Amino acid sequence: LWRTVDFCCQYLEREVNEHNYLYLQELAQLYNLERLDSFIDHFVLARFSTLSFTPDFLQNVPLHKLCSYLSSGQVKFSFSVTQCQCGLIKKPSLVLHQVQHHSEQALLQACLQWLSQSPERTLHAKQLLSLIRFPLMPVGDLVSLVLPAIRGVLPEGAGCEELVEEALRYHARLSAQPLLQTGRTVLRGGVEQLLLIGGEVLMDADISS
Repeated sequence: LWRTVDFCCQYLEREVNEHNYLYLQELAQLYNLERLDSFIDHFVLARFSTLSFTPDFLQNVPLHKLCSYLSSGQVKFSFSVTQCQCGLIKKPSLVLHQVQHHSEQALLQACLQWLSQSPERTLHAKQLLSLIRFPLMPVGDLVSLVLPAIRGVLPEGAGCEELVEEALRYHARLSAQPLLQTGRTVLRGGVEQLLLIGGEVLMDADISS
């Protein structure tokens, strides 16, 4: 039986595309096809920056899946089933699940668009936006872009402005930042980062001399 199920999952994995992935994932969850469900999660994570702004995604992706994508970045175990002379063997392997993104601002925009699809979704706004790493955004963007965007979509009682205020306090206390580390201050993987530590600023006169 497991061999048949694994064969069916392999077939469906080859058929996954940007038009049917939500339907196939619903099918995987209905019949408890963990391998297919995990494969589609990886498919979405690898294309999140484009899929997350499509109408199908915004209207139909459930909250628990969106939260899972935004909190991705941990190393997890996946299992593949192979046939040998002794029977079926489950082989574990390490897989790094990481959401593909351009910036935290883009992830925030995707969340706000998802929340705006239905008034009932605003009840989950703070749960969802707590997964956005606001301290990684520049201070200027937090004040001039992020706060107005949140206020334009969510009611004042949603409590999401507190997350931005937390980020502003983090930026305001440079010397204390090592003591203010949380999950929202950790750099995400999956995108190249250049960190500059220390050094001196050379003035034009110093360069010319």
